[in-house]
Amino acid sequence: MRESPLPGDVASRLSGAKVGVAGLGGMGSHVAVALARSGIGTLVVADFDVVDGSNLFRQCYLPKDVGSRKTDALRETLSAIEPDIRIEVFDGRLDGDNAPGVFSDCEVVCECLDQADQKAMLVESLLLGTGCTVVSCSG
Repeated sequence: MRESPLPGDVASRLSGAKVGVAGLGGMGSHVAVALARSGIGTLVVADFDVVDGSNLFRQCYLPKDVGSRKTDALRETLSAIEPDIRIEVFDGRLDGDNAPGVFSDCEVVCECLDQADQKAMLVESLLLGTGCTVVSCSG
């Protein structure tokens, strides 16, 4: 990791942290970029979708990413921002059965899903299955 402008203990805690981002669309792609820039050591990113041309005006993707899986495109972007970041990827739809395993070692998971039923499923499954902190980052 590059030298952080933050005090040593804060930078150390961030670099040792593992944070999940569920959903890599308009909110999640920006959250993941902000976390990478903050010095988080490991990100777990999860999404099932591919980048579409209509995503480019509001999501952290480039024209060259159209047709790529959002997880692959964002991994490339995050690695360019912070070469030392560790990125774990889940390509697929999250559900009550797989979400706890995907985010099992995360201290915090940022919920950035679009649908209310999916938001509720993720929060419920993670609180019951992992005990991690879930932060809702979308409306």
